[in-house]
Amino acid sequence: MSEFTHRPKRAPSDLGKMLIFVAVAVIGLTWCTVELLGMVSTSLADHTPEAAPATPVPEKPPEKSPEDKLADKVTFDTCIIYAGIIDRNAIQWISILADDNATTVCLRYSGRNGFGGMSAENAVIHHGKISYGVASWNQHCAHRRMHDMTWDKININPAVCSPFLR
Repeated sequence: MSEFTHRPKRAPSDLGKMLIFVAVAVIGLTWCTVELLGMVSTSLADHTPEAAPATPVPEKPPEKSPEDKLADKVTFDTCIIYAGIIDRNAIQWISILADDNATTVCLRYSGRNGFGGMSAENAVIHHGKISYGVASWNQHCAHRRMHDMTWDKININPAVCSPFLR
């Protein structure tokens, strides 16, 4: 026999003591686990509120009227033009026109040009694209039924247009 295959025999009393120890340990651990879970579930039941107070649902802001939605869209488009102007203090809005759903916004304004003089400009925003000049004005704005938004709820100033200003 080699030294690896030879095992000393244990006395029967040691094996019995070991089995008893393992059985007592398993029973003890099981009992501790059951007690611990019972304490946890009891403490959770003690701290669980019967009826949680209802959280208030925030009220939705009132729906904007179609006129207000139109004014918001026109203000947005006008701020885009306003942001591109060099001397914002010298601008004067001659007319701000929009179609029914503000897909076309037509702007006439005068402002200071690069030479220090005042000049009148036409700008058209049609489906989000900006164009300047008489040709685009004649194509999209002239002889069309438009809403005059020049003085109606349109307030173009640095505070309103600040997200667009450089």
